[in-house]
Amino acid sequence: SLRCHRSKSVWATLAVLALCWLYIFPVDRIPSDKEMVDEILRQGQTWTRNQTGIDLYRKLLTECCDPKRMFVLSKENSPIGKVLWYDGELYHYHKVNNETYSFFIQLLGVFSRVLQRHKVYDNKTMHN
Repeated sequence: SLRCHRSKSVWATLAVLALCWLYIFPVDRIPSDKEMVDEILRQGQTWTRNQTGIDLYRKLLTECCDPKRMFVLSKENSPIGKVLWYDGELYHYHKVNNETYSFFIQLLGVFSRVLQRHKVYDNKTMHN
């Protein structure tokens, strides 16, 4: 078989070029846990609950969605302590507490039958 006698030098040249490239343009690395904590502490602000934002969001939901009439979450299907996962979010959820539980309706009569016939899948309503 025919072999190129320069193949070793070509590979060596490519390796040297790659090392030079990495030296000139270093790859961003993920900071260590200690570096992340130090950076957060360097910023100086501690986390505080944004009650104004919570109140504004609750007001927005109340005005736009009429939760007492429109929410499918009910006291019957979402008891205190139940974990509600946001659609498409792996790490974001809400655990029902006394404050949010008070927004849920109690299913009664005809309304409960209407909700049982309509199910929501991926933001689309499916009728039975």
